[in-house]
Amino acid sequence: AIAEAPRASNLLAVLGVPTLIFLLPILDTAMVTITRILRGQSPAQGGRDHTSHRLIAFGLSERQTVLALYSVALISGILGTLLESLDYNISLLFIPALLIVFTLLTAYLARIKVVESRTITQPGRITRLVIGLTGRGRILEIALDFLIISVAYYMAVWLHFGFNADILDLEIFTRPLPLTFSGTYASFFVFGIYSRIWQYVGLRDIPRFFGAALGAGTLLGIGAYFLFSGQYPFSIAFLFGIFIFLGLAASRASFRLLDHVYTQRNAPDTGQIADVLIFGADHQGVLALEWISNQPKSTLRVIGFLDSDPFKRGRQIQGVPIVGELKELETILDRYPAQGIILASAEFIQQFQKNALAAKICQKRGIWIKQLEIRLESVS
Repeated sequence: AIAEAPRASNLLAVLGVPTLIFLLPILDTAMVTITRILRGQSPAQGGRDHTSHRLIAFGLSERQTVLALYSVALISGILGTLLESLDYNISLLFIPALLIVFTLLTAYLARIKVVESRTITQPGRITRLVIGLTGRGRILEIALDFLIISVAYYMAVWLHFGFNADILDLEIFTRPLPLTFSGTYASFFVFGIYSRIWQYVGLRDIPRFFGAALGAGTLLGIGAYFLFSGQYPFSIAFLFGIFIFLGLAASRASFRLLDHVYTQRNAPDTGQIADVLIFGADHQGVLALEWISNQPKSTLRVIGFLDSDPFKRGRQIQGVPIVGELKELETILDRYPAQGIILASAEFIQQFQKNALAAKICQKRGIWIKQLEIRLESVS
């Protein structure tokens, strides 16, 4: 890499190598500084809010935490020292991608509450500035998206011209860069990407991500077409839109995935958990499943669904099987020994009440029956 691209050696030596070698302390210091300023606390004073403390709060043991930190430091350090021996194009793609992954993990750990926040009556100037930038300004999301846009555009050009092309020497890569960033950020703001709360991202946000990616690719294609007098390949804009969509979906969904892991890591001991069946594999049943699954300290574990529709048998909802109908309850309980049954809606409550045999089976086996009830009550 040094002999073939001396410019690569200088860039990687100045930025890439030190970044990877000191990646862990850099991210830890940045996280601690920002979170302490937001709490109105001096970043210089000691505390138990570093990455190690947050990993323990996440659910890792002290041994696992030490091994995780050592692994990150070892991997990033080894890669930092070996970086210049890799292909130049791969190195330029590898560094931002690695930064994105570890930045997302650090941002998630920053959300975990490990110390009590004191009430700030009159926040200082720096605190107000950081709150404004990280809250209303979304500066951290914008900075992360800078890496995502860079990687997406680099990969699009790289795939179009082939793996052996020197991307940074191509005018078709360097000239549209300002247009790429401005058009993509404009599309993100138009489609409200920065108004989303990451831990609540769901299927309804996918059309928004698709629209933002489509807008970014379209603006790049049209702008670059006129910039190069009709000589710009539209396949680059198409690939760029695909990678932007994947980057948006993966980065925003990462918090949901980590929340699921966090819930599993902090679940009560197996002896304290009661296995339950949900009667009703419909919207209300899914609501009951999600409500139980999203409780970090929930003592319930859904092991199956009951439903009167025979065509649903054998299918799954979020990994939970639909085990059969209510009339087969005794056989089902032999295969899925549950301590309770949750009735998902009024319709299934009526069906259960009409089935005297099911009630007797539950009474005989000591199985409790509860209903899911969501209602609005007036507050005086």
